[in-house]
Amino acid sequence: MAVLNRKNRFSLLFRKFWRENRKNYLLYSLGFFSIIFLIYGYSILNSLHDTFPKLIQLTTFSVGLLLGGTLFAASFYGLFATPAKAIRFLLLPVSIGEKLLLSYLFTQVIFIAIFLTIYHGIDWLLCFFYNHFVEIPKNPLLRIAQEDYKGVPLNITNSSVLINLFIFVLLSSAAHFGGLSFTKNAFIKTILLIILFWLGINAYHHLLLNFFLPPNSSPHGIFFTDSLVILRQGGNWLVKLPGYWLPTIYWLLPCIIYISLWTGSYFKLKEKQI
Repeated sequence: MAVLNRKNRFSLLFRKFWRENRKNYLLYSLGFFSIIFLIYGYSILNSLHDTFPKLIQLTTFSVGLLLGGTLFAASFYGLFATPAKAIRFLLLPVSIGEKLLLSYLFTQVIFIAIFLTIYHGIDWLLCFFYNHFVEIPKNPLLRIAQEDYKGVPLNITNSSVLINLFIFVLLSSAAHFGGLSFTKNAFIKTILLIILFWLGINAYHHLLLNFFLPPNSSPHGIFFTDSLVILRQGGNWLVKLPGYWLPTIYWLLPCIIYISLWTGSYFKLKEKQI
């Protein structure tokens, strides 16, 4: 019976929150749709005599997902800027875990579902428009591969898309934590802290590496170190780390950060509740 009551309680909380904020979220979605459509559509119009703009396709997806996701997550607890709304929310007869679950669903699950729906709708429509009106050069010397003149909707299993989704999960979690930590200008303050944190980690990484190795060594890798570049007379030496290191650090470190951010959000919400 207790489990059933908790389910009903959370369901009531979810419906109440959606009823009070659905207009704002619908306007947010409409504005998002308009911005992506205008930028992506303008690039399609400029490409009707050229190859399909695959770079713009991926760029609009990446920027829309990361910027929109962090902005939405940081503003989720914007109600704390208004004392009356904050008190009403904190006095709701639900647990801190249920309130946190509500924000998790909206910032991590519902946002990405809505974004993918909006983006793929725009993507499919503009690819159809491009394929219908594109003019392929008749001069064989100017003509590139046939595939470059075909608009194909972005595949969600593409490695670039998956990397962006991976980054979105971390950034939106950090933005959500920042929204609970700062009452005003949460988005800007959180972004600045993320940048400072990332620069600090990299600076510490270099200092730690130089402590163990000669000062003319530096880490090498896209996001995390997978090898070391050692400067020597006559050229550089590339020393690769063990094979198990990269997959371990790629999954272990982000998971630790992700769990830490949501644990911190729980205690921040608990602190406000008290």
